[in-house]
Amino acid sequence: MEDQTQNPLADQPLKSDPYIGSPEVDMLSWPGVQIGDTCQIRAEEFILQMFTGTDVDEDALIQQATDNGWYVPGEGTGVEYSGNLLEVNGIPTETYEDASTYDLANELAQGHKVIVGVDADELWEKADKGEKPAHLTDNHAVVVSGIDTTDPESPRVIVSDPGTGEVAASYPMGQFVAAWQDSNFSITATEEPTPSSLPEMANFDYDAGHIPEVMGLPYEDFAALDPQSQEWYYLVAQASVSDGSEPIMEPTEPTGSGYDEQPLTEPDLGEVTEEDTGNGDC
Repeated sequence: MEDQTQNPLADQPLKSDPYIGSPEVDMLSWPGVQIGDTCQIRAEEFILQMFTGTDVDEDALIQQATDNGWYVPGEGTGVEYSGNLLEVNGIPTETYEDASTYDLANELAQGHKVIVGVDADELWEKADKGEKPAHLTDNHAVVVSGIDTTDPESPRVIVSDPGTGEVAASYPMGQFVAAWQDSNFSITATEEPTPSSLPEMANFDYDAGHIPEVMGLPYEDFAALDPQSQEWYYLVAQASVSDGSEPIMEPTEPTGSGYDEQPLTEPDLGEVTEEDTGNGDC
């Protein structure tokens, strides 16, 4: 692994809460495993419950999504419709692609709730075990509840997964990013933090609009990395190498005022089949 002294952020003390996000409290609202291919609907139901503080009728959401053409039984919900149920039920969202782990951490740091598209077979390691081929596109939606930086050299991503029913499944950063890559790094995030009535928001500074620190950095310093987020890529690359997984990108020494961002490595997934080219089939 590269010498961390090459990274100007490496000598910052890690004094903040090791979790970015609130996975330990999100489980109080978790509706559990999905029914059939309703992963996207279940993810948005989860967030609706947190924002409204009430149980949400999933059957009504399924009907609403079906009536609007967002959900097709037997096929699921395409990533292009992510967030639509939240929007029509009064929760503004923003959806974008080509996000980075910096963007993911920044959304969580602002108290936003986040849904991402992933290749479930990569996330659950079915592809590695030979049980299923890796896809070239996403086929599943999960809620990212947090990033665990307890070990700053090997951060882990905490997801609430409608497919397995796990409320706080923990994955190495490299494994998560490999699965997330297949959705073109899509993110659907709420535009506002969750309400102050939720226990995890008791100490959230709504006037500031963010948590005080991210991975030991004052939030203002963390936010200053954008759009020069090569430093954040560097931190993630270091973590990917240190946890023994296949690195998403190789750490490089700084040049000029930042680090050279390396292109993401496309895995060799073999011949593309019709099954590989669909999405929303969770």
